[in-house]
Amino acid sequence: MTDIESEKKQQLLNWYKDLKTLVSTKKRILLPDDGVEYKAGDLLNLDGFYPGYFSSNPKVLFFDKESRDVAGQDRMETDLEYLKSNDINGMWYPKWQKIFYIIYGIGKKGTMPFKDIPVADEIKNKCFKENCFPFAFINISKYSNDSIRLKSDAILINRFLEDAELDKRNILMEQISILDPDVIITYNFWDDSGIESDKRALILPKNCFSKRIKELSSDGISDVYDFKYNGKSIRFIALKRLTTLRFGDDMGCELDQKYFYDPVMKALFSEAKINA
Repeated sequence: MTDIESEKKQQLLNWYKDLKTLVSTKKRILLPDDGVEYKAGDLLNLDGFYPGYFSSNPKVLFFDKESRDVAGQDRMETDLEYLKSNDINGMWYPKWQKIFYIIYGIGKKGTMPFKDIPVADEIKNKCFKENCFPFAFINISKYSNDSIRLKSDAILINRFLEDAELDKRNILMEQISILDPDVIITYNFWDDSGIESDKRALILPKNCFSKRIKELSSDGISDVYDFKYNGKSIRFIALKRLTTLRFGDDMGCELDQKYFYDPVMKALFSEAKINA
């Protein structure tokens, strides 16, 4: 771990300690699968960056809604263990596939057409070999959804946003500040997310969105904004959810190129080789 990674990890641990102290004062949470009430603090998980993130250019932060099956864990460690022990080329790993394709394309500065990029597991293995994963990954909710149900738990996400008291201290923006990204990629978690409107408005303050730069697809699924925070201009890319479409067949690849890979390359690089 580099000096900057050690420093940032400690900042995240201190931030997490504050969050856990806060939510530990909240009422227990009833989970529907087993009907058991859990201490709120026991459902927390820590997310953040991976080796190589702070030396990458640009620093890319993926921002999703919730974690699965990681209550009480440090996702910066468990994610790497999970990736190391799984071949992510299969149909059950659409999120990770898209992330590795996107970071590979960014690493090539948009010069690599989608049809020419290696398979996701090959990119992942290269990251392990070089100990360099040039991205960070966080979720809105730090409560782990450990349900057997595949759908996001909107009730649990809203419960976290209530318990976190974002109106008093926006811990999500604090985490983004620690990670200091140049690019933020979200998965359209505003649409059909089940997040209550009053809580949604607190996650990412509207005054940070200085302008909408462009619409990336004709159907309006992907957009890019100029996001101002801490005196810095961040490229904010809003995509369809990464887990919505699966890889593994020609149609999946075609849709992933159209809705994920090409829009990101187009948003970041004026000479991006897309639809090639």
